[in-house]
Amino acid sequence: MIRIVVVLLIVFLLVAIARKLVTPAAKGKAMGGEKLVQCRYCGVYITEASAVSAGGNYFCSTDHQHRLEES
Repeated sequence: MIRIVVVLLIVFLLVAIARKLVTPAAKGKAMGGEKLVQCRYCGVYITEASAVSAGGNYFCSTDHQHRLEES
């Protein structure tokens, strides 16, 4: 029983380490190598080229830009 728990713990740790190693490399880059930015209003990631930029912030649409300005 102890062996099963130890093996499961090792597998869990290996999966967690693998996710940590893979995730940072992919974050910030779209499939075409474009930089990803996060919408200040809703948090969705979009390419920097398609984002609406205002005051150093990025938005996924002009609607979200205006909603943040209104609040």
